[in-house]
Amino acid sequence: MSVLFHVVAVVLMFMISCLGLAVNIYLFQKFSNKPGKASAFHKLCLVKTVPNSIVCAAFLLWVVPLSVIQPDYEKIPRILNVFVGQLAGFGAYVTGPILELFMSLNRFAALYFATRRLRVNDFPLTGFAIIGAFGVAVMYTALGFRPNCGFVFYPATFTWDKEYTDCATGMSTLIFYTVVAIATWTNALNVATAFKLSVDKVGGMSQSDAHRRRKKLVLMFTQSVIQDCLHVIDLINSIFIFKLSDALWFQFIFLSISFLLIHALDGFVMLYFHPEVHPNFLRGKGRKTSSKIVTIATPTFHGERKITTIQL
Repeated sequence: MSVLFHVVAVVLMFMISCLGLAVNIYLFQKFSNKPGKASAFHKLCLVKTVPNSIVCAAFLLWVVPLSVIQPDYEKIPRILNVFVGQLAGFGAYVTGPILELFMSLNRFAALYFATRRLRVNDFPLTGFAIIGAFGVAVMYTALGFRPNCGFVFYPATFTWDKEYTDCATGMSTLIFYTVVAIATWTNALNVATAFKLSVDKVGGMSQSDAHRRRKKLVLMFTQSVIQDCLHVIDLINSIFIFKLSDALWFQFIFLSISFLLIHALDGFVMLYFHPEVHPNFLRGKGRKTSSKIVTIATPTFHGERKITTIQL
């Protein structure tokens, strides 16, 4: 391993993990303090920042230091290596696709069952979905703590991989089929949503209200599809693409960087599609300068004029 590759690899992981962690923590804080009643989609976006932050923090606090020091694998405390690997590579990794499935289901239900009204207080579907997602994550994380059954980081190759045992191989296979099954259902819902958006005509609304509703649904649908594609891309990289070459840099890019990058980019996708949480420096000045004050005079019952000021 060349010194140049060592330095580039460490710097790259450090930068991506720092940016990804900063964005996802920022989004968590903004989504948590957003005024008004949170929608189901908003809650799912809030929770989605948690697995993203876990993966980015695992790289920043565990992978980067080990990559700098380059200790022998046998000298790394196995329990810590397995804990970080299981938490990030299994628990957080499977939580992301599950939440994306619920996000797609949310858009699907909003279009196909818009006339059905559920009392959310009596049947908190989103809360049950979030608890279920984290329940699966805890179960998948715990399964790796069995002897020689974990997902660990190997500093010599800068990559995450299973321990070389039948148990660990079985766990990796379980993760693979779990994510594939979730992605299949998610994409099926996305196709059905896309079809509905292309033919749907909203009745009972003014043209402007219907346009706003459709625009909002399209934005949420687009966000869901992009986030789902990120995980599908990483799954392809980690199962198929990395086998095309044994070169260290190739394995590093399509295993470690792909794993880290999709969780960092996931935060940036949510930041882009939620302009209401943008920091001030990202908000265009045109919004402030283009606003104008309109004064409307309306007659009252007593013949006087009521002055109303509106900012547009």
